[in-house]
Amino acid sequence: MVKSGHLKWVEGQIKANNIDFLGEVLSQYYGISSLDTLLNPYFALAVKYRLPVGIHTGGAGPGHGSPNFKMEMGNPLLLEKMLKKFPTMKV
Repeated sequence: MVKSGHLKWVEGQIKANNIDFLGEVLSQYYGISSLDTLLNPYFALAVKYRLPVGIHTGGAGPGHGSPNFKMEMGNPLLLEKMLKKFPTMKV
């Protein structure tokens, strides 16, 4: 679950012009996809402030050090479903 304090901090950084894009989202390194509902509040902020979002897709180099990495979670086709939830988001 995303703590509201984290979202408030991110939104404050956006308002202060310290953040002008969200990314690179590395969810697959944690074994989750870009469809995971944990990311929705961040995507909603990106839509609200018209920020582009960078999402890692594909593989990882050798020795990346992420034991939960799942190649299938970086499938670019998953972005289609995510964009249906957030049709105005820039990716």
